[in-house]
Amino acid sequence: MSSTRTSLAWISSALSALVVSINLTVMSVAFDSLRRDFPGTELSVMGWVLSIYTIVFGALLVPAGRLADYLGRRTIFLWGLGIMSVSSTLAGLAPSVWVIIVGRVGQGAAAACLVPSTLGLLLEAVPTDQRVTVTAFYSTSAPTAAFVGPVN
Repeated sequence: MSSTRTSLAWISSALSALVVSINLTVMSVAFDSLRRDFPGTELSVMGWVLSIYTIVFGALLVPAGRLADYLGRRTIFLWGLGIMSVSSTLAGLAPSVWVIIVGRVGQGAAAACLVPSTLGLLLEAVPTDQRVTVTAFYSTSAPTAAFVGPVN
């Protein structure tokens, strides 16, 4: 394995874990602003902005991992990146809460693609004797994002 490939795997895994984790918390911070930007929206609808990402992410995590095994980790990783980019843009430019919710559904699906494919690519890129180290690194990336990411 080339050191460039290993470095890219480390960087992409850390960044993916950061994006997935920050997306879990970002709407909690933006919630009050969203309420002001979309007055009259029922609180029950606003609740979906917060929860739909986690629901979709959790529901699709295992099937996306299986799909990565079947279609290839790189393919699912790239699909995850594409879906995350489009969904984040959609949610960021949304003219209504419902469009934000659709964007959050896409972000959750993208996160489900990114997590298993990234870890698989990372493990493929490193020698067997380094797998414990890289797994520990990967496992600490997401909590680190929650720590340094947006807070209320």
